[in-house]
Amino acid sequence: MQTDSRSLTTVHLSTQRTWHGGEGQAALLMEGLRQRGHRVIVLARAGGQFAHRAASGGFEVHTRSAAAGGDPMPCGTSAGGCKLSRPT
Repeated sequence: MQTDSRSLTTVHLSTQRTWHGGEGQAALLMEGLRQRGHRVIVLARAGGQFAHRAASGGFEVHTRSAAAGGDPMPCGTSAGGCKLSRPT
C-alpha cells in the first residue's frame, strides 16, 4: 500500500463477540478506506467475529481479551493499541 501525506490511519474498534449491523457497517467503511490507500487497523475482542473476519480480509488486527469486570476494552488497553499505530 502506498501512502502519502494525505493518507489516514484509522482504528476500528469492536467489543462484540458476534457479528452485528455495526460490525457490517465498519467492515464496509474499512474496505472503502483501504481501497483509497488508507491504513486500516482493527482493535477487537480476541476470538470475536469482527477480529476473525477482519483478519480473513487481510486487515491489520490487534486483539484484546476480556478484562476483569467484563469490559473487554478498558481505556488504557485501547489507548495502548492506538499508540502502536502511530506512524513512524
